[in-house]
Amino acid sequence: MTAKISVFHQDDDGLRRAIADGDTYLLSTRSGNSETPKVHFHAIKCGIWKRNAGSAAVNAFTERYVKATSTSLLALVNYVEKNYPNRPRRVCGCCKVAMSEALTAGSSPHATPNSSISGTATLTIAQAKMALAATFGVQPEAVEIIIRG
Repeated sequence: MTAKISVFHQDDDGLRRAIADGDTYLLSTRSGNSETPKVHFHAIKCGIWKRNAGSAAVNAFTERYVKATSTSLLALVNYVEKNYPNRPRRVCGCCKVAMSEALTAGSSPHATPNSSISGTATLTIAQAKMALAATFGVQPEAVEIIIRG
């Protein structure tokens, strides 16, 4: 079963309700393609994703930004691979370990359709790069994977 993802284009009661209902991870990105948009992953408890949102009473991130929440970091990664495949990804320190564990475990059977190699979970190249980047504390663009054979 794939974890539910909730997508928001503005800070409204829906976003607050998803957080209150137990979503633990969030991604944030610009909706357009200007200013070389990146996708940022955060734990909900992290204050960094909130800092551009204005005051606590009226968070003013606009329709320029897309936020998505879920209880599964892997579900958010898969959402980004489908909807924003060419955007650089930034994993906040608040969830680097969780990202590494989620990508390594491949905890969703729907995330990796080719998991038949001797019973091990198979990762996409993008998932492997993100897991390695999170493990070594570098950006995914700094990871190079070479396959020889």
